[in-house]
Amino acid sequence: MKTKRRGDGPVIFAEAYRLLLELYPAVRRFPRGQQPVLGRRMEDAALALLTGILEANAEAAKGPWLRALSVELEKLRVLARLAKDLSFLSFGLYETLVARVDAIGRMLGGWIKWAEARHSAFGSRPSDPNAECQTPKADP
Repeated sequence: MKTKRRGDGPVIFAEAYRLLLELYPAVRRFPRGQQPVLGRRMEDAALALLTGILEANAEAAKGPWLRALSVELEKLRVLARLAKDLSFLSFGLYETLVARVDAIGRMLGGWIKWAEARHSAFGSRPSDPNAECQTPKADP
């Protein structure tokens, strides 16, 4: 995948890294009883996203990795909304985090489209799952 790079990694990696830098101090301000519960789950999802980007970038078959990243991103989005609704995150900080999550989501969506186009361009994935079983019919 051709990616724009800032520093030494893909832009999506840099965005996920900045998300973590914003998330950690926010979780430290959660109520003490929620830091190891909701806070930890948010941190875990963000870390899985960050490390998953590196793993997906290194793999030839990116599809499964990218779908897993999409799930982690959605988990993070839902958990951030829950934290805001429980007043663990200020509305301003929530907006900041969700803006970063949305940006990562757009980049991830583009990466998924690129990977699917690349995969089907080599003919290794038929668009119809039954296509391998069908034989072309001769014209009468």
